[in-house]
Amino acid sequence: FPALLWLGASGKTTDAVSEKICTFLGNISFPLYLVHYPIMYGFYKWLIKTEQYTFAETWPVAIGVYALSLVLAVVCLKFYETPVRNWLSDKFIKKQDKQ
Repeated sequence: FPALLWLGASGKTTDAVSEKICTFLGNISFPLYLVHYPIMYGFYKWLIKTEQYTFAETWPVAIGVYALSLVLAVVCLKFYETPVRNWLSDKFIKKQDKQ
């Protein structure tokens, strides 16, 4: 696992498009990690309640769960994580500059 992390962290992109994609995926990773858990538990509850267990029965809902997780993560990133991160950075950077 540490080797895998090292490989991912030491990679370089060669063009602007791949850099934007990598930056977006890096920024969205934590909000996605947070929001997918409650959504997945709701999905599991629905699966058990409706007794639908095969992919053929559940693929439309699975795609919806995937899309909802991504959209909610982007909303959390844009309206919560980024503003709070910027506010904290400004607050602590200004505080360090004064010292």
